[in-house]
Amino acid sequence: MFEVRAQYSFVIDIQQRTCSCHQWQLNGFPCAHAIAAILADYDYYRNCYDIPIVPVPDVEKESPEGLEDFIVKPPLTKKPPGRPRTKRIKSSVDDRRANKCSQCGHASQHNRKTCNHQI
Repeated sequence: MFEVRAQYSFVIDIQQRTCSCHQWQLNGFPCAHAIAAILADYDYYRNCYDIPIVPVPDVEKESPEGLEDFIVKPPLTKKPPGRPRTKRIKSSVDDRRANKCSQCGHASQHNRKTCNHQI
């Protein structure tokens, strides 16, 4: 049991891995107060975490018996009906080029074929 004084006083129990700020219990790793207490008693901390951590097996490796129910599989999806799009859907942010009539030269929404201006 340790007491760390910062702006407030916090009680740390290294053996139970708890702190009165509750960050160690919530996050699963020591908070700043716990680290200050651990540095004061470094040998105890090293012995607590001396147990080796076994890595999680890859998908290619076979899992032990009985773990098939715990493996998360990708969701079932269906291909959407119809032919896939060949052009991308432009967003509203894309800059739109103003049409310029090649006959009258005005930048508007008409072209040479639909131009009503006199030459």
